[in-house]
Amino acid sequence: MKWSKMAWQRLGANRRHQIRKRLLKRDGPHCFWCGIRFCEERTNPALPDQCTIDHIVPTSAGGAIEDSNSVLACWSCNNERGDMPAEQWLPIAMARRRDKAAA
Repeated sequence: MKWSKMAWQRLGANRRHQIRKRLLKRDGPHCFWCGIRFCEERTNPALPDQCTIDHIVPTSAGGAIEDSNSVLACWSCNNERGDMPAEQWLPIAMARRRDKAAA
């Protein structure tokens, strides 16, 4: 099923929370792109390590709102990636991962 951004927002916080919990169980508490570990108690979107749901194929490009098209991403990666295709974002994300590992 393909969903628009507005449909995703209408899912509501409870449904998004359920999806986030399934993804945490599936992938663990870290950003799929840069590897940062999440602090699950944080809920302020201004914090760079907040756990957000990112779509591998962006919903703006017709990506489905399904667990199979979703990963957990820190707010910083999700925001910077925007609707960039995963193939274009991956080299940037890998550089971020190397930088964080070296720090």
